[in-house]
Amino acid sequence: MFVTARDTSKAPKLQELVLANSNRVEIVVADVADPKSLSLAANHIGTKTSSLDFVIFNSGVLRGWGNLLEIGVEGLKENIDTNVYGAYYAAVEFSPLLLKSEFPKKALVLMSSEFASIELEEELFKSHAVLFNTPDHDPTAMYNISKVLSSQPLKCAKLLTDNYRQPLTVSAKNLIRF
Repeated sequence: MFVTARDTSKAPKLQELVLANSNRVEIVVADVADPKSLSLAANHIGTKTSSLDFVIFNSGVLRGWGNLLEIGVEGLKENIDTNVYGAYYAAVEFSPLLLKSEFPKKALVLMSSEFASIELEEELFKSHAVLFNTPDHDPTAMYNISKVLSSQPLKCAKLLTDNYRQPLTVSAKNLIRF
């Protein structure tokens, strides 16, 4: 099993996972907002194994906390870099290893949240108004925008696998429930 972290010194739980599993887990340094870093990670993993059965993308950031009209655009840019482009880069870099797998249920899983749900927008706004005591705005709006956009890499990954004409399950999972 391979797991990634931007900075392994800040990932003590991953280090514990490696030790608890008799070194059957390897931590690979990778930053999802940096396509070169993901390419290096995929190449490194490709030297250790000929294929992957699953890739689970579970990376995300929440930057730009506050009133969307007052906090500026930098947080949104950071969210999009990680939550949208990072998922796309991961799909592009790791799909070739997935497509080499002979496992019939191989999958690229992009973790998401219900913050990405346009249908739940009103419910989320109301719950956040109570939770964060912000009746006039949703302080997670920049994150929510990036999560809505992050559902699009699913379509990109599906297109990638369709072009290879090989079966690959592409799915998203919701982690946060209200």
